[in-house]
Amino acid sequence: LLGGQAPAGAAPVGTATLRAPAATALASADKLAGQGDLYRAIARYGDVLAVDPRALAALARRAMLLRQLGSLPAALADYQKALQLNGEFWQARTNLALLHIERGEYAAAEQQLRSALRIQPANLSAQRSMVVALRGLQRLPEALAAAEAALQASPDSVELLTERGLTHAALQQYGAALQNFSRVIALRPQAAAGYYNRALMHDSLQDLPAALADYTRAVELDPNSAPALNNRGHVHFQQRNPAAAVKDYDSALALQPKYVLALQNRAAAQTELGQHALALADLNAAVALAPNEGQLYLDRGQAQHNLKQSAAALADFARAVALLPANALAYLRRGVEQASAGQGSAALADYDKAIALDPQLLEAYNNRGIVRMQAGEYSAARKDFEAIVKLNAAYTQAYYNRG
Repeated sequence: LLGGQAPAGAAPVGTATLRAPAATALASADKLAGQGDLYRAIARYGDVLAVDPRALAALARRAMLLRQLGSLPAALADYQKALQLNGEFWQARTNLALLHIERGEYAAAEQQLRSALRIQPANLSAQRSMVVALRGLQRLPEALAAAEAALQASPDSVELLTERGLTHAALQQYGAALQNFSRVIALRPQAAAGYYNRALMHDSLQDLPAALADYTRAVELDPNSAPALNNRGHVHFQQRNPAAAVKDYDSALALQPKYVLALQNRAAAQTELGQHALALADLNAAVALAPNEGQLYLDRGQAQHNLKQSAAALADFARAVALLPANALAYLRRGVEQASAGQGSAALADYDKAIALDPQLLEAYNNRGIVRMQAGEYSAARKDFEAIVKLNAAYTQAYYNRG
């Protein structure tokens, strides 16, 4: 749920000496870009390059716009051509690294950033992006060290403080991350991102009132933040207020109708409210958007179970098992459905698998014991109930079943 991995800021690109017609076209392209007319600006940069194919500024600026529009292969080609013309063009290397980060190519990004920082060590954009690239490579201690080193020269850099906070969070050092985001808020009290990230840390530390306050402030500053609304809804849900949670999920989905996590979360809140048909509708929509997400089939199977749609539930639990073969809960829920359908042997096999995957899963022992007891296997059933008592002496149902 943390903020975007790739830094949005790009390194500025200077203007090399151009012939008069190219300089005029470049100025026109820059004006169009400043007005937000990106497609016409891209075409105008093309005019510059038609006059002067070695115009580095036009190549680099067109690449930045292409990246902004999501045309990553075309942007990549422009950056590479610029670097062929001038290998010391550190701004292009920095911006090319940003593109690699957006494509998840963290090793390639690191390579470009090391070259850029060799040429221009004080390049703040490259310093920040290096932290992101190292974090993407899961070299978290190195990422943290890079952030610390950069902050020595720029201690009030909101961007570097944010990246250090995100790296602490990736290391599950939530208290340290929280301190960084608090510093960000002190420096930029009207920016929603600081409150959003700090709320995530409060949530991770189970300080739900503080998380709720920060998400609320983030929403006040950025009412169009669907993630902040979704996450605040989840805090409401954790505080056992599903009605308030549904309201926030509704708002998040009004902004982003294809927000799979908000659909999934709203279904959970609707289930708590007993609105099983609504929950199923949300999960149907979520599955349509993310057909290979095993947890969605697990949740939808439960919704169908709640609506007594046994055949559909079994089909979804089977799909969940196929997608999540190491998930004990998938086997447990399919076992429950199979037991309800009178498929005792199949249910036992699933309970066996669930316990093998999670030997602490009390419900699996209890359900297996019940199926064994119904099959007349009283000794084996008693062993299951005794295993529960050993794991959790407060599980009263086990004493009743054990007799």
